[in-house]
Amino acid sequence: ELVKSGVRVVVEPSKSRIFRDEEYAEVGAEVSQDLSPCDLILGVKQPDKSRLIADRTYMFFSHVIKGQVANKQLLDRVLD
Repeated sequence: ELVKSGVRVVVEPSKSRIFRDEEYAEVGAEVSQDLSPCDLILGVKQPDKSRLIADRTYMFFSHVIKGQVANKQLLDRVLD
């Protein structure tokens, strides 16, 4: 629906999703490792903090409240 309404959708390739890369491509999404053109990046898992792109908006699920050290560092990095 997003692609049909004119929204550019870029999907990072993955072999561990329920939907294959080809299925995303078939409905008009771009499959690319390069997310740098994207203003909004959505994810089910938190990204590795070394892969964060400056000046982008991120929305992902993370367990920062549980006191996990790695996730607190990621939260700090995103909030900077």
